[in-house]
Amino acid sequence: FFFKQKTAYEISLGLVGSEMCIRDRYMLATKNGMKFFESFFGIKYPYSKYDQVFVPGMLFGGMENVGCVTLTEMMIKSPIMMNMKFQHEQFIYSLLHELSHHWFGDLVTLKWWDDLWLNESFASMMGYMCIEKGEGFEYLRLSSIQFNMQKYIAYGTDERGAAHPIAMEMKNTGNTKDLFDNITYNKGAAVLKHLYATVGEAAFKMGINIYLDQFKGSNAQLVDMLKCLEVAVEKQGGKFDVLYWADQWLRSVGVNILLPKMTCSDGIITELLVEQASAGSPEEYYRTHCVDIALIYGEEVKVVLLQNVTIDPTELTLIEAAIGAPVPSAIVVNWGDKSYAITQLDEMSVKFFKANISKMTDPYARYLIAYSCSRMHNLNLLSHEDYAYFHPYLGLLTK
Repeated sequence: FFFKQKTAYEISLGLVGSEMCIRDRYMLATKNGMKFFESFFGIKYPYSKYDQVFVPGMLFGGMENVGCVTLTEMMIKSPIMMNMKFQHEQFIYSLLHELSHHWFGDLVTLKWWDDLWLNESFASMMGYMCIEKGEGFEYLRLSSIQFNMQKYIAYGTDERGAAHPIAMEMKNTGNTKDLFDNITYNKGAAVLKHLYATVGEAAFKMGINIYLDQFKGSNAQLVDMLKCLEVAVEKQGGKFDVLYWADQWLRSVGVNILLPKMTCSDGIITELLVEQASAGSPEEYYRTHCVDIALIYGEEVKVVLLQNVTIDPTELTLIEAAIGAPVPSAIVVNWGDKSYAITQLDEMSVKFFKANISKMTDPYARYLIAYSCSRMHNLNLLSHEDYAYFHPYLGLLTK
């Protein structure tokens, strides 16, 4: 089929493929995605048309050619893709990934392959963010779990010590094939999500708007974007050391592990420490993390959040906000998975969730707990018998 529409302000939208049943569904997703990105970036879609062509035999999932995105036809021909909610949502994400490139990648193009990771990671983050926050995507409920599934693939690579830094110097184009991996796409997107949480939504959006406006129609580098973010944070009354952040997160390897250590007396927390370790690094490497810490109480699984807590780049960080709080039934560091860091549960929390995970109503929260227990099981930190309670909750559609 060949199908074209126009948006409210006369941008021509086109869709070319072979399956009529997907036409309305994906045209609507495109319109809703365009609306979200225009709001987020603060810039109207910068071109006169937006076509999407499904191509037989295409090697990659998609390519963001200006005004004419090409997508592999397998995404609409595969019965699995058409009939499974997870696969369908993954395709919507791919569509939005390529659309977001028309601002971050096409309107402003990075100068050299050194920053390929930024181009792809940013589009990956924005695709999932659009599904999670944009209007018209409420029927898609798995975006957070999908994002974290991709993130956990990167954890596995990082933990084995097989990873490279996110940002690498590319002296020639002969080595660029090494950049198309789960560190570039998955870890990069997760680290940008953590940057978004660290500086705050308002400063992040303002910084990206300054960057796109300043460099539109030209080339830029990572440092240009970071400087724009620094300006935005200062305008919001904060402070952000861009070079320090880049060194910590972009030019190192490995992943940090965060574990709570609580001391209490008479039913009150007297000290809560977060222990930070590292995996996949040649030596211990600590980073600054912005996380939410959940104190969870009773069989009703009541969650009290300590929000935007800074974990220092040291082995132990004292969490002063927790002192004086009633002793919880469980503690989860990095609740909501803001940071690129592996959450490890203490013995008390494992015991609590073993008895109460079925009472948790949020499938995303259950999934994060189940993943943490899965990793502990793989490292012989959790018995087969205990892990059996958590394994069913790794299923995406568990209700």
